[in-house]
Amino acid sequence: MKSNNILDTLSVIVKQRKVIIGLTSVAAVAAIIYSLVTPQIWNSTAAFLAVGDNTTGLPIDLGNISSLASSFIGTGNATEGLNNITVMTSRTFSEDIIRRYGLIKYFKINEPDSNKAMDIALLKFKKRVASIGLDEETGLTKVSIKTKSKQLSLDIAQHYIQKLEYYNQELKQTKGKRNRQFLEKRVAEIKHEIDSLSVALKDFQKSNKAIDLETQLTATVKIYSDVISQQMLNEIELEMAKNNFSSTSPIVKELEQKKNLILKQIKELEQKAGTVKPKYMLDIDKIPDLSLKYAQLMINLEIQKKLFEYIYPQYELAKLEELKDMPTLEVIDYPRLAGMRARPKRALICIIATFLGFILSLLVAFIKNFIDLNRERVTHLWRTLWGKKTDIKSD
Repeated sequence: MKSNNILDTLSVIVKQRKVIIGLTSVAAVAAIIYSLVTPQIWNSTAAFLAVGDNTTGLPIDLGNISSLASSFIGTGNATEGLNNITVMTSRTFSEDIIRRYGLIKYFKINEPDSNKAMDIALLKFKKRVASIGLDEETGLTKVSIKTKSKQLSLDIAQHYIQKLEYYNQELKQTKGKRNRQFLEKRVAEIKHEIDSLSVALKDFQKSNKAIDLETQLTATVKIYSDVISQQMLNEIELEMAKNNFSSTSPIVKELEQKKNLILKQIKELEQKAGTVKPKYMLDIDKIPDLSLKYAQLMINLEIQKKLFEYIYPQYELAKLEELKDMPTLEVIDYPRLAGMRARPKRALICIIATFLGFILSLLVAFIKNFIDLNRERVTHLWRTLWGKKTDIKSD
């Protein structure tokens, strides 16, 4: 029984071979023409790793409030790779590429409204041209650019890498640079002040033949300079905190309270009586003019030295943190000119189209064979449906 079915099938194929060969040939020729006419698409790819530190912190030690600061600052859960994906898929990033490489003209968008034309170009760019993905296990980011031009695909892929590096190094580090530049400026100012005071003190000692101050004056200088230096350090910490937190932050409020306490201590030291001033200290307004001038120079010099001892290590730490936190791209695969087109895959198109044409031709052949074998019944059915006396002619 099975052998009869096979023979019947082969018989139909042989009988309708012209139909089968014809339809299959038409499908194959159509596939060849389509593959030759359709535009060639070239792909340029790049792969890189994002290297950086997501930790955010202040470049200056805020003393006892550091633990409180860490709770407000925190650390980012997002990886550098995800951050880069977000930047590269942003509207601003995509619009820059569309304008730079004239992709509105490339997509043949004839829309007088520039905003609408850009929106259309964005949709086509993200759908047809740019493909960006991240392997979360390895952290490898891949950028794939497909266009009708080898050079255009390469240029856009390279631009992604260059623009992302510029964003990471120039724009993303604005806060870190601001902190470093602030400390750098303060270090330069303090150093200049120390140099000036050292020269002034040397001139004073030379002109007055090295006056010897009393022990009380030395104590006064030390205690007063300590308080003043605390005030200036507090002002620096407060300014840094305001750069990183809002005015309502507990950190800022705590530093402002500390500032008020220090100002109160200074006021009591400068007055004749006060709870802060020890009994053995001389009143500043009672020191002879010459000694007072020397004391002032010593106080100012001591203050600046204390500030320099504190600020300079913080400045060096800020420079190291800036370098450490700077995100960089470790490019694994640089984009290059495509050697093989991404599509159309002509061989695959021809094979699939020919196969589908062959299947369709078999279906047509069996339908035609059925009609030939059952002509009277088909004719009767045709007349019943259409009420016409027609015959179906056989080939």
